[in-house]
Amino acid sequence: MRVKSNEYSKAINSAEFYWDMDRGLLKFQGEDVLLFWIDSAFKTLMDTIEEIVGEESARVVMEATGYRTGTIVGEFFVQHTETMDELLALLPDIYMSAGWGVYTILEFSTEKKAAVIELREDWEMKINRQQNKKEPGSFLAGHWAGILSVLFKEKIWYETVKHPLFGDEVSEIRFFSANTSPAENIKELLDGKEEFEITKLEAIVEDRTRELNKLVKDLSSPIIPVLENIVVVPMMGRFDECRSSELIEKTLHEVTENQSHIIIFDVTGMKEMDNYVISLLENVTQAVSLVGAVPIIVGITPNLSMQLVSKGIYLNEFKCFATLKHAVHYALALEGMQIISK
Repeated sequence: MRVKSNEYSKAINSAEFYWDMDRGLLKFQGEDVLLFWIDSAFKTLMDTIEEIVGEESARVVMEATGYRTGTIVGEFFVQHTETMDELLALLPDIYMSAGWGVYTILEFSTEKKAAVIELREDWEMKINRQQNKKEPGSFLAGHWAGILSVLFKEKIWYETVKHPLFGDEVSEIRFFSANTSPAENIKELLDGKEEFEITKLEAIVEDRTRELNKLVKDLSSPIIPVLENIVVVPMMGRFDECRSSELIEKTLHEVTENQSHIIIFDVTGMKEMDNYVISLLENVTQAVSLVGAVPIIVGITPNLSMQLVSKGIYLNEFKCFATLKHAVHYALALEGMQIISK
């Protein structure tokens, strides 16, 4: 019926509608509302949420949104009805009038804090079909869980026992007292995402560490060919068990596989030599000698030699040279060769 010029009101199944055409205003039960086309506009909204946050996250978002709007609706109607019977009779009519579908409260127990609600032709099911979903949506079930949480004054959750996507004619949702709520589900989702991101980062770090370790291995113990059968092994930086094993392994491979006769260990880059490095030098030179090659040590500076002497370490058993140039000339002589100037 018309109230004033360009103003209209209509009561349908206890639900009051009001339009003010001059202001572009629609009210439902005295509150501002708006209309969406289900198969296009509202479906696009839900599709966009899924596209941005992912299907699993979107389900939790819709569930939490449904629950919170349900608590708002529950609190509103508790304030505007006098008895529980009046409220339970009013709610299905209100939702049916608003185009949300047909709702039938099959069971309701304040003592058990439980309820069973049947849904037919609800808007969420229509969108789920448009999206070719195999699982029911979570908004309406979460919404009624929110309403019942207010009515029972206790945390209520749900289980969908029937649904058209399962092959049933109608939807049937069972509600019960539980510790679960959207807050717990959101926390679980965020924890899961955080754990996933941490695992992903750990995998990236592990891959990067593996690459860096390989690079360090390649750079830390290089084998440099000087002339035929003569190679130089630079030693620099700090040595641990891993680097020491790598040095010995690569050096012995060079001798046995490439038939190198003379191995020059260049320690010019060593600022100091502790007992570990001295032991490593002894081990690798002895290993080289055992496989038939000649080890030579290069780069023992006066300062380094004083450090060794102060520690009671003498390298008398090794052939030592101050510079790489002298060591190369000596190695050439052992091979029966020499460098001649033009």
